[in-house]
Amino acid sequence: MIGINSSVGTTVWLAMLAVSLGVPNAHVAAQSANNWICVGGDRGCSRYSSLSQIDRDNVDKLDVAWTYRTGELVDGKGRTIECTPLIVDGIVYVTTANRRVVALDGTDGSVIWEFDPMSAGPHAGPLASGGVNRGVAYWSDGVAEGKRRIFHGTSDGRLFSLDAETGRLDTNFGESGVKDLREDIARDIAQLGYGPTSAPAICGDVVILGVSNGEGPAIAAPGDIRAFDVRTGRQVWRFHTVPRPGEFGNDTWEGDSWQNRGGANAWGGASVDVDRNLVFVATGSAAFDFYGGDRHGDNLFANCVIAINAKSGERRWHFQTLRHDLW
Repeated sequence: MIGINSSVGTTVWLAMLAVSLGVPNAHVAAQSANNWICVGGDRGCSRYSSLSQIDRDNVDKLDVAWTYRTGELVDGKGRTIECTPLIVDGIVYVTTANRRVVALDGTDGSVIWEFDPMSAGPHAGPLASGGVNRGVAYWSDGVAEGKRRIFHGTSDGRLFSLDAETGRLDTNFGESGVKDLREDIARDIAQLGYGPTSAPAICGDVVILGVSNGEGPAIAAPGDIRAFDVRTGRQVWRFHTVPRPGEFGNDTWEGDSWQNRGGANAWGGASVDVDRNLVFVATGSAAFDFYGGDRHGDNLFANCVIAINAKSGERRWHFQTLRHDLW
């Protein structure tokens, strides 16, 4: 059982009751019930574990086995930890309030490695949503002694690929292990808040990101869903959550009101149906969420659940829960 003390934002603790986090083969993580390979447990985010040693009859007997302190709380001020840790082959992967990634030994809480995104250069741009981070993603090529990666998206607009064993950047990915997410976007968003705040999703050899972006009256970065090759960092596809002219749904925006439109973003991440190669995202309101007089129409794909082909980025279906959302 993993817990986060979010009231102070500095502590990760693990309580165990005769539970072993290790597995015999360190490279069959996705097949082991002992692992929690995504924020939602599995790729589909079912948040279910078949482990049975801890149940309602003995949960009150758990004791704290170890405590890891981030050391980031200074003078009682600091961000809260909002991540859901991963557990893969007995290793706990967690992000701190300052967006560092830490790999911990699940048996005693000792640090195996740490990665600070600031070590790979300064912020790419302004921090979206105050710089919060809710976790990382795990990928393996499925080969014994093969490649295993931790993908870390940061709210300044960067995506990092880390060796899961060492925490070192994969230099084959992006630019020396870092993908600048402000690339591959036609217009200049260098000074706009843009970046993932929730953990990436994985489908096959593709890493999928939703982002946090502006939702106010000012010009904002796009809230598009984007996918990248896990080995190279190359953008595979980009789904326009505010459709362009000629795309399905553009006629739900009156005139040119679709242009430079913020919001309509999947800031909460994505879930995946691996067997059907589908990615599921839920989007928020289009900007400005307190005023809609400059965006008449149903405003697709704001306020939607969308199923997207994970290989091509094409819309399979959508369901809009609320048309022309206003608070």
